[in-house]
Amino acid sequence: MLTQLAIKDFAVVSAAELEFGPGLTVISGETGAGKSLLVDALNLLSGLRADSGVVRHGAQRAELSAQFDLGDASPGLAWLREQELEDGNECHFRRTIRADGGSRAWINGRPVTLAQLGEIADLVVEIHGQHEHQALLSKPSQLALLDAYAGHDALLDRVGTTARHWSGLLREREALSRARDGKPGDVAERSDWLTHQLAELERETLEPESIAELDVQHRRQAHAAALISTCDDALARLGGDEAPSLTQQLQRVRNDLGRMQEHEPRLGEVDAMLDAAAIQVDEAVVLLERVRADLDVDPAQFDELERRLARLHELARKHRVAPQALGTQRDLLAAELEGLQTAGIRLQALDGEIEIATRAWREAADALLASRREAAAALSQATTALIAELGMGGGHFEIAIEPIEGDRPDPQGGERVEFLVSANAGQPPRPLR
Repeated sequence: MLTQLAIKDFAVVSAAELEFGPGLTVISGETGAGKSLLVDALNLLSGLRADSGVVRHGAQRAELSAQFDLGDASPGLAWLREQELEDGNECHFRRTIRADGGSRAWINGRPVTLAQLGEIADLVVEIHGQHEHQALLSKPSQLALLDAYAGHDALLDRVGTTARHWSGLLREREALSRARDGKPGDVAERSDWLTHQLAELERETLEPESIAELDVQHRRQAHAAALISTCDDALARLGGDEAPSLTQQLQRVRNDLGRMQEHEPRLGEVDAMLDAAAIQVDEAVVLLERVRADLDVDPAQFDELERRLARLHELARKHRVAPQALGTQRDLLAAELEGLQTAGIRLQALDGEIEIATRAWREAADALLASRREAAAALSQATTALIAELGMGGGHFEIAIEPIEGDRPDPQGGERVEFLVSANAGQPPRPLR
């Protein structure tokens, strides 16, 4: 809903600002008072091109702005969110037109093009007047109005879903046909190349977890000597017999503190902590011994790990992917090869699936057509009755339903509509547009 309109230095108006409330607003005045300028301002705020003649004589620029309150379900609000221009449910248009012919536009304070201004205006502004664009005159809008009157959203969704499914199957068939109908030599060469590449990849274990474990093993073997020395030294320091080990030192400290506990009870807490630390040290020693037992300097194993890693990096460079992505590359090549080998079988299956999809769309489209015919008859009768109340006795309103040529499934159904009207008795109905 339009809530505010402001113009400054526009044509003969130096400054004017109007605020609109709920319901109908009527602006009246004598000829030349500037009523049509408000509509002109809305047109320019809707993206209409302007020249410097609209700037008030003596001013540097004309300034126009409009404020709209959009509902949560407004298509205009959805457009603003898609363009990242939203500001709550408010929408503010602003446009300046300079005396030298330049023009700038903003939506919610952010610069936009006139094309963007026109896109959002089509969703929130509709001007009904002589020689003005009206959405009511376009066939797509007329079809949308009829569908909204009928309230058959489920039928529309079914038609759209079946049409999109048919289109997806057709695209798949066209892609397979292009691949199969290429030069026989090209298809055979591609198949042979894929087979060779796939065989190379399948000789290796390419799961990311396996590659990560291979890297760990390689680093462990590369530093085996240093790891063994470090583990031996740590074991000697923690629990060895040659020098006072950490375990022995902890035990001595506990013994000394135990003799003094009767004089200072808090030493019991210290002893408990040291006891827990001794347990952790013992567990660390056990794990360290297990690690040490697994370590061994094995040049042959190291060479094997080096060879496997080098092979993986060579394959990664060849296929231009990271080593961890080689498994995915293998799967893609396998899928392509299978597609080439089974293209003929899949094409035959697709022909049957497309035929089934076409019948499904036709059934849905026929149900939608029946609902549209029923709604068109009811809407025509109701509108014709209202025409008489407007003082146009004998006026008549009809909705013509026109089939679309061709048998290609359309997401909007198999027909389009045209609003026909006759304002006087004896005249045949003609298109509203």
